[in-house]
Amino acid sequence: MAEIRTTSDLLKAPRENHEWKEAVRLELFGDRLQRLPDLVSENSRQIAAIGEKADRAIELLAALTERMDRVERRLQRVESRLERVEGRLGRMERRDLEREILAQPRAFVRRKDMTAVRAVSSDERYDISACLPEEEENEPDLLDVILEGTTPDGERPYVAV
Repeated sequence: MAEIRTTSDLLKAPRENHEWKEAVRLELFGDRLQRLPDLVSENSRQIAAIGEKADRAIELLAALTERMDRVERRLQRVESRLERVEGRLGRMERRDLEREILAQPRAFVRRKDMTAVRAVSSDERYDISACLPEEEENEPDLLDVILEGTTPDGERPYVAV
């Protein structure tokens, strides 16, 4: 057996004798060192499983993003259609209101003193526009109907509808 007198001798002995090497390793590191390869393998398996789950989550997210893009495109088309329908409905309502006003103009005038209420013709609307200041001359075109009536004192007021 070799005699150990220095640190170098102490370090040399386990290098030369495998039994000593294992005994020193167990003494210094205990059974944790023995379990290290198993722990590394288990961690590697867990990391691989997490990676697979992350890959699946990425795939699902990509599919969901594509579906959301399709839904957004469809929603834009629906909104566009809805705007057209609303426009058509508004025009229909205006025409319907205009028909009602033309059929019963008196029903749309609140002034009780007005009589002989009638709708103004398009030629008369033009004449009215010509009498307005330049910045207001297009405003009669924005109205559905202009009504005219007579008051007891002979005035001929207009009612914008």
